[in-house]
Amino acid sequence: MSMFVLRWVQEEGHLPKVWALAERAAKIMAVDEVRIDIFIRRGDPAGLAINENSLSSGMGYRMHFNFMSKVWAQGHLERWYKTYSSEIPVYMHTEVDSPNFDGGPVAGNPEQDI
Repeated sequence: MSMFVLRWVQEEGHLPKVWALAERAAKIMAVDEVRIDIFIRRGDPAGLAINENSLSSGMGYRMHFNFMSKVWAQGHLERWYKTYSSEIPVYMHTEVDSPNFDGGPVAGNPEQDI
């Protein structure tokens, strides 16, 4: 498939919306890594939706796998993470329940807000 066929994705402004939605979802989840698949609709940059999310990917990383796993594990071994507790079950959390979400546009950039 040629890049010309997909040029509408950039020209219609979908990419800033996709990034904003993915970052917003990751902040709400309060996890260190997540893959988020997002549906977009031609002609409607605001009409995007999360299709699925995954804490791991099925992608084969081949020779990079050992290095990636060490880098990922290092943050856990050295406790670079923050924890929080809540009486609300994690599957019922919304934006207001996550300590990582500030309620504003991603990176303070209103045109990227979804």
